Amino acid sequence: PVVKSSGNQLADYRKEFEIAKKQGIHGFFVDIITYDGHGAHYAAQMKTMLKAAEGTDFLIGPCLDRSPKPEWQIKELTRILKECGNHPNYPKVGNKYVVATYSWYRSPESWQEIREGMAKNGYPIYLIANLGRGYKKLTADIIAKYAGTYEMAYAFGYLSLCGNTPLDVLKLMKQEGSKSNARLMCPVWPGYVGAWMNGRNDYYQPHIGFDQVLDYFDAIFTLSPDWIHFTTWNDHDETPLMPMSFGFGGNTLINRYLLDRWRNLPLPSNSQMFFAYHREEIIGTVLRIEGLLLPGKNKAKVTVSGYLANPVGKPVYKLPVMKPQVSGDSKYSR
Repeated sequence: PVVKSSGNQLADYRKEFEIAKKQGIHGFFVDIITYDGHGAHYAAQMKTMLKAAEGTDFLIGPCLDRSPKPEWQIKELTRILKECGNHPNYPKVGNKYVVATYSWYRSPESWQEIREGMAKNGYPIYLIANLGRGYKKLTADIIAKYAGTYEMAYAFGYLSLCGNTPLDVLKLMKQEGSKSNARLMCPVWPGYVGAWMNGRNDYYQPHIGFDQVLDYFDAIFTLSPDWIHFTTWNDHDETPLMPMSFGFGGNTLINRYLLDRWRNLPLPSNSQMFFAYHREEIIGTVLRIEGLLLPGKNKAKVTVSGYLANPVGKPVYKLPVMKPQVSGDSKYSR
C-alpha cells in the first residue's frame, strides 16, 4: 500500500482511496498482465480492491498489459468481467464495461475480434487505446488504421521523447479520433526515476521538476479532455504521484489544485508556492531551481529570495529576487 500497512489489506486499500480522493482522483485502473495459456495476473487484486471500495464512489477498472492471442484475451477478460463487471464500483459508460490498455499495438483486426467476442459473450467493452508509441512518432495514418476499434484514446507516457510536445501529440489524437467519434483522455506523466531502491533497474527518463507535469496540464487546459489519467506504476520505487519516497506530499496539493482548475471549481482561499530541484546532479550540470505559484482568492503578492549554501551551511551564492505573477488566462506562474 501507499501508506504503511495496517495489517488489514482492505483497510490499506481504503486508505489509498482516501488519499487519492483528497487530490481529486476518482478511481484506479489496475494493471492486468495476461499471457497465452495463463490466467490474468493481478485480477484477484482488482477484485479485492473492488471489495474495499464498496460503500464509496471510488471506481476500480482493468488496464490490459501484454498482447495474448485474441481468443485468450477474450477468455480471460470475460472471466474477469463475470466476476467484477457488475460490481457497483466497476466503471461503465452506458451499457459498456470500461477497459483501458497499456499494450495497444496489435493489429486493428485483432482488436475488432476481441470487441466482437466480448459483445457476443454479453460484455460489450468501452475500450481506451494507449496510442502513445514510446520513442516513435505518432502519425495521423497510424491512428486512422485503428478508427472504430476504440471509444477513447490516451498515451501512457514518453510523449516528449518522440520529437513532439505533449500538446502536439494529444491534439493529433483528439483531431483524428474525433473522425470516428472517439474521445480523449489526457495523461499526466511526471517522468520515471527507475527502480533503484530494490535493484531492478537503474535507467530513467528523468523527472524535470514541475515542467513535465505542467506541460501535460497546459495541454489539458487547451484541449479540454473528457477524462484525465495520472500515469504511475510500481509506486513503491518508480513513479509515485501520491506521497511516498519521492513525493513528500507536495504532488497531492499540486494535483488537486490543477484538477480543480480543469473542473472549473472555485479557487482556494490562499495562494501556495512550491519549489522543485533535482535530488542529485552530475558535476558541471547547471543547477536549476523551479518555483511554482498557485494563486488563491487572496491574490497575495509573493516575493522569493534565497541563497545557496555549502555542506556546512555557509552561504556561497545569493539567488536573484523573483516576484512571480499570474497573468491573462494562466492557471499558475512558473
